[in-house]
Amino acid sequence: MNVELFRTVGGSHLYGLAHAGSDVDMTVVTNSRAQRAQHLYVGEEDHMHLGFDYLLRQAQAGSHQSCEAAFSRSKVFTRQGEPYRAMLSGLRVTSPEAFAKYERTITLFSFGDFKRRRHAVRLAFNLRDLRRSGRFDPELTPIQQALVNAYAKVLRDADLVAQLLPGRGTRSEDTARLRREGRRFGRSCEDA
Repeated sequence: MNVELFRTVGGSHLYGLAHAGSDVDMTVVTNSRAQRAQHLYVGEEDHMHLGFDYLLRQAQAGSHQSCEAAFSRSKVFTRQGEPYRAMLSGLRVTSPEAFAKYERTITLFSFGDFKRRRHAVRLAFNLRDLRRSGRFDPELTPIQQALVNAYAKVLRDADLVAQLLPGRGTRSEDTARLRREGRRFGRSCEDA
């Protein structure tokens, strides 16, 4: 039987970008040995259940959702999960592979709709902090919230990539490659 270790709110409610129509995302971390996450709908909430070991592996690999759950200040630990608190407080994500995955995700989201472009900007803030300290706070400050909305409204596609990841998307061959990636991403999102 899996035992819950902790849970945290996720998505727009964690970032501070929720509005009246936002759904509630919850990440529930257990002692499960499962090698993947399980999505469940509990009433109006979207729950993602995953094991602690899987959370750590995914965070170290650059999964932004796993990093957000691990670094969230909104975690609520169970009695059984309390011993895991110290381990998570020492977690650092510093591998070049994790940074590269963040860069790929930022690039793909830059070619999406307004909501995805907001995610691209938010992830760029997170990546900056990961590079500095191996951690970040997924809860945006009011200034960050305003910047996320402003950048996502004004910039898109290769222009947003060039702003968020300096040096990328500025040459014509970069722009053409990014457009191809963006079109492929747009089709995959529409198909989902």
